[in-house]
Amino acid sequence: MKKTLVIILLLILAYWWFKDPTISVPDSDVSFGYIVKYSGNGGRSDNLPMLVALHGNGDTAENFYNTALDQLNVPARIVLIKGPISGNAWPWTAAEFAQYGKPLSEAIESLALKYPTLGKPILLGFSGGGTMAY
Repeated sequence: MKKTLVIILLLILAYWWFKDPTISVPDSDVSFGYIVKYSGNGGRSDNLPMLVALHGNGDTAENFYNTALDQLNVPARIVLIKGPISGNAWPWTAAEFAQYGKPLSEAIESLALKYPTLGKPILLGFSGGGTMAY
C-alpha cells in the first residue's frame, strides 16, 4: 500500500514538473499554455528581451521553435504561446478575435512582469499566429 501511494505521488509530481505552464487572464475564462526557451547564453534569471512567438494554425509551439527560432544566437527569452483553439490554432473569425485578442495582450503583459524583461515584449507569428500578432 505504501509503495503504491509513493508511486502515485511520484507520478503526480512528474506530471506537474513536466507539464507546460499556463497563464490565466483575470476577468476572463481564457488561459494560454506556453513554453519558455532561452537563446544565446541567456538564462532564467537574466534580464532579457522577450520574444513572444505564435505558431501557425495546425502547428505546435515546440515545432515553431525548432524550425524558426532555435538558431537564434542573441540572448533572449522566447515565450511560445500555444494557440487557444484546440491547443494548436489561432482565431480566424471576428468573434474569435474579440474573444482572444484582449486576453492575449493581457497575458503577454503578465508574462513580461513574471520574467525579468528588458524593454517591451516583441510579438511575432506565422500563419494564424501571424494574423493574431498583427
